[in-house]
Amino acid sequence: MTPAGAGLRLIAHRGASGYAPENTLASFRKCLDMGASSIEFDVQQTSDHRLVIVHDLNLKRLAGVRRALRTYPYAELSGLDVGRWFGRQYLGERVPLLEQLFDLVESRGSGAELQLEIKNGRTPYAGIEKRALDLVSARPSLSGRVVYSSFDHAALKRLRSLSASARIGYLAGSMERRASAIKDASALGCESLHLSLGRADRTWVEACHAANLRVFVYTVNEAADCRRLEEMGVDAVFTNFPDVLSKR
Repeated sequence: MTPAGAGLRLIAHRGASGYAPENTLASFRKCLDMGASSIEFDVQQTSDHRLVIVHDLNLKRLAGVRRALRTYPYAELSGLDVGRWFGRQYLGERVPLLEQLFDLVESRGSGAELQLEIKNGRTPYAGIEKRALDLVSARPSLSGRVVYSSFDHAALKRLRSLSASARIGYLAGSMERRASAIKDASALGCESLHLSLGRADRTWVEACHAANLRVFVYTVNEAADCRRLEEMGVDAVFTNFPDVLSKR
């Protein structure tokens, strides 16, 4: 993987999701093969309290099933194919457990940072924050390498109440004012603030840096955008193409 430059890091968004079905072990293997130093993924909870890696609140887009993910026990959810939609070569890919990604990273001896986004719908997943913290704390090799983020800022507050040392990234909503987002992120002891590509500008970057917050931007798939954001002072970008500078 070609680095974007001294001041900009590339974070593999849902793995190498431009090349393999998002949030699957195939996607994570691909980004590790490409040398990704940071991997982003989305975590939800099944009806039997297993933590799984999937973005959407239902599987309509990925598996043709509209039923809410939270209503599935893991044994049933794991029977769904979430690779076929991307290409026949990925037929049979399943929604992975969070532990399976941890197993993969450990088996590769990778020191990659893990950007764990907690997904919540209108009804938060009860206990998801503690379960995530417990799964991470059971893996000494992951100590200090997991960053928790969410658009659900109540979830971030619960995380902070459970762990004073947890690394947290603040996902700013599309309508959220800059001053209030920075104030909230600082109060939570966050290390980074995450913005959409459409919202990122030099004013955001300067204000965040003044508050000792790094700025991460999603989702950036063009080399020209990477260079522009780097010149702006952005610290990292989430990309579906971990090789964005050498391939785009």
